[in-house]
Amino acid sequence: MAQYEHLQLIRLAERFERRKHGGAGPPPVRDRAVHTANLNQQLNTAIATQQQRRKPEFVDPSLILRVQMTGDLLVDDWQRLGLTVLSSDADRTLVLFSSNDELRSFHDRLNQYQAGPPPGQLHPPFNAFVSTIESIGAVEPQDRIGVRFREEGLAVLGDFQAAQLYFVDIELWDLGTRALRERKLADIVAYIVAREGLAFEQYVGPSITMLRAQVSGALLSTLLTVEDIASIDAPPQPDLQTGPALEMTLEVAPPLNEVPDDAPLIGIIDSGINAHPFLEDVLIGSIGVPASLGIVDDWGHGTRIGGVAAFGDLRAQVAANTLNRGARLCSAKVVNGQGRFDDRRLVPSQMREAIGALHQQFGCRIFVIALADVKRPYSGGKVGPWAATLDELARELDVVIVVSSGNRSPRGGNRIEQAVTEYPEYLLEEANRFFEPAGAMNVLTVGSISHGEGLDPDAAADVMVRAITGANEPSPFSRIGPGIGGATKPDLVDIGGTLVFDGVLASLRNGESSPSAGVLTTHHLYLDRLFTAGSGTSYAAPRVAFSAAQILSLLPNASANLIRALLVGSAEIPSEARHVLQPLGADAERKICGHGQIDQRRAAYSDDARVVLYAEDELELDHFAVYQIPIPDLFQSEPGDRSIRVTLAFDPPVRHTRADYAGVGMSYRLIRGTDSAHIFEHYRKRTVQEGPFPEMAGRYSCDLVPRPTQREKGTVQCSKVTFKRTVAAYGDSYFLVVRCESGWADYVQRQRFAVVVEIEHEAEIQLYARVQQRVRVVA
Repeated sequence: MAQYEHLQLIRLAERFERRKHGGAGPPPVRDRAVHTANLNQQLNTAIATQQQRRKPEFVDPSLILRVQMTGDLLVDDWQRLGLTVLSSDADRTLVLFSSNDELRSFHDRLNQYQAGPPPGQLHPPFNAFVSTIESIGAVEPQDRIGVRFREEGLAVLGDFQAAQLYFVDIELWDLGTRALRERKLADIVAYIVAREGLAFEQYVGPSITMLRAQVSGALLSTLLTVEDIASIDAPPQPDLQTGPALEMTLEVAPPLNEVPDDAPLIGIIDSGINAHPFLEDVLIGSIGVPASLGIVDDWGHGTRIGGVAAFGDLRAQVAANTLNRGARLCSAKVVNGQGRFDDRRLVPSQMREAIGALHQQFGCRIFVIALADVKRPYSGGKVGPWAATLDELARELDVVIVVSSGNRSPRGGNRIEQAVTEYPEYLLEEANRFFEPAGAMNVLTVGSISHGEGLDPDAAADVMVRAITGANEPSPFSRIGPGIGGATKPDLVDIGGTLVFDGVLASLRNGESSPSAGVLTTHHLYLDRLFTAGSGTSYAAPRVAFSAAQILSLLPNASANLIRALLVGSAEIPSEARHVLQPLGADAERKICGHGQIDQRRAAYSDDARVVLYAEDELELDHFAVYQIPIPDLFQSEPGDRSIRVTLAFDPPVRHTRADYAGVGMSYRLIRGTDSAHIFEHYRKRTVQEGPFPEMAGRYSCDLVPRPTQREKGTVQCSKVTFKRTVAAYGDSYFLVVRCESGWADYVQRQRFAVVVEIEHEAEIQLYARVQQRVRVVA
């Protein structure tokens, strides 16, 4: 099959300011006197409670309020009162910060509201604001106890043993300027040290402020009453696995390929990478974060991940008697020889230092993080600071970060057989949600599918040994989504191995104990064994990074958004996975497999009957752009199925304390059967004098699937429309409208994005040549 380079998408004219949607409904009807009295009493109680809890050591105390709303959160109204919104939740709860206890502007609004409507008016002043406030209170100490502590049964102050020492991650509220947060953090450090606690690393990022410390249970309980503190939790623990190796010696190994000096780099953020003879020449640099960790891979996980990142499908290569690397590697060791993070370092700080250093020193633009916080499965709501830090880095550095979704043993004990009998139903269990940091939105989160049944030849005939999966079915251990706000997570799946039921041992065997069940990769103790095998999403993630490197080798200046869009735009859920998940309902595929598995050829190249057009661009907030898509006559009239797939990727600013995590939104529509003038007129912003905008008839919009309400929850949006009949009546040009919608990130002026459009016909027609001719004429 012929392969061609992708084509540039044609943008029409300039970007235009878009029209905005309407607001929320009317506020509830209240008894003004009763409602005002209740709010005043609740506010006074919250202030008095915090005044009693304040420590004399904190000379600049904060007032933190928890406010329950009934409708729109009215963030702008609160900010106009001089309050800072620290957090928002899907249940319409706000956490607000005030630098003083007076709140004069707020009391003034309450008084005007209580006084009733002025003459000639129907509603009292500030009715839409005050009536929407349901209740006001303080943030209680137990509200600050983190997820990992709660899962260990430490849910209230009395659960912490006064004399016991605890390593903790202390996160402050995002109180405003960096200087203010640094000052607040210094007060807390001084308070801890004065009471014989140990303060280790401090981290002050764009919006995250954290401290790693060791404190007694008594001191921890006291810190939970400090208003500036948002949460206190146990440090993350990574999810790593090791195991025995497969047989091969250097004497019989196939020759290695030469890798160009400018080949793309993949950064492995893990346990280090050793100088394996198959990796040594492509490993261009290693660091330890912190430096005291060194760079040697004592644990073995990093060398395994590096092997998959460099080779891709190593099992297939060995079977074909080849050893071809597709990328160079660099390494940042962030866990020790026991697979643990450094007790004195904060994980977000380690991530920022590790990724920043590999990017700055070596120019690395693709990263794999096959680690997870096993004590923090996602349960809806907000993601953690680790995820938010990765999202910040992806945006700041324009890099692709690939993260594994995490693993779960589906069954154990006397229920072990259910790993076979209840597959795949248990994949949808709430306990199987992905681990932190897989909920990050600007990264690619990867789940796992199986390479096959995973049975060793000597066990295939044993009735006591049972396969759980077939080829390309979801791995029994793979953790699932959806992500924040219902976003599609995982983004992608790839081969990560499987599990096998062993009735003799009453256990589930993975690639570590039964190599045929796992992914083949490089062994860190290469003098003993060249290869090993393993099962887990850890092995699926570097395969996605390998695919990203192949795109970057063809398009070395491609943005991270374009790479993500091309990868996701090429993905399909394997038919085997669709078949086994079909009984679980329409949403199961998306939760378990995301957009599917990458097709490297489709991501990298167009062919005769399939054309990929792309654009890298940026938009001002609340503006839109229109792109013209050439539709040749062969596509319109030739018999057979024809389809158009659109993928949009963007990297918004984020704040993990907000329910509306992304500070900017984007969306798209595919329009046909009209001209560009009609489209610009429909979507442009209109003045009050012009009246309402004209409606665009439904016949003009292509029915892309998934629908907007589902796809617009994420930062990589992909949908497809398939036409069974001729589309000649709709003309030779379709139009893609890309819209940028402002959110809370009002400091952002423009948002970067990439869009990819794939046009395909099932007949063997010369579609590429026709589209290429049209593009050249316009250009």
